[in-house]
Order: sequence, then structure tokens, then C-alpha cells
Amino acid sequence: MVLWVIASPNGWHKVGTTSYTTTQGNNLRAQKSGVYTSQSSATLNFDYTWNSAVDPTVSPNVDVARVNAFYIGNKIHVRISN
Repeated sequence: MVLWVIASPNGWHKVGTTSYTTTQGNNLRAQKSGVYTSQSSATLNFDYTWNSAVDPTVSPNVDVARVNAFYIGNKIHVRISN
């Protein structure tokens, strides 16, 4: 069985009966100043590209950082939960 199914059988974006389309879910919330990153397209796609020409704290770079933190945090959760 895939490890993430054991650790998060309802996926990373569902808490109880509430489903999220942002960088929050059952294991963690990745946000900056109370703002979450929304999916970039349907089916929980979070496709953002780093722009080295702008400051790290503005879009799209802050979105890249939040998505990365959400992904890495969930992957760590899967590993320590199994």
C-alpha cells in the first residue's frame, strides 16, 4: 500500500468533511501572514514558477514557497506516521 494512503487516507486537503483547495489540510497549514496559496487549476494542481527577477516575498515566489512547504511538510508527516 502507498504510504500516504495509510497516513492520510482522505488525502492531504481534507479535514473531516471539509475539503480545501489551498495549502491547508489535515496535517499542516502553509501560509504567510494568514494567506494560503490556492490551487492554480482544478484537481488540486499547485503549479507556480519561481521568478528570480522579483522579491521572494511577492507573487509568484511566495506561492512557490508555500506550496513547497506544504508538500515537504506532508511528505515528512507521511514518513514519520508509518
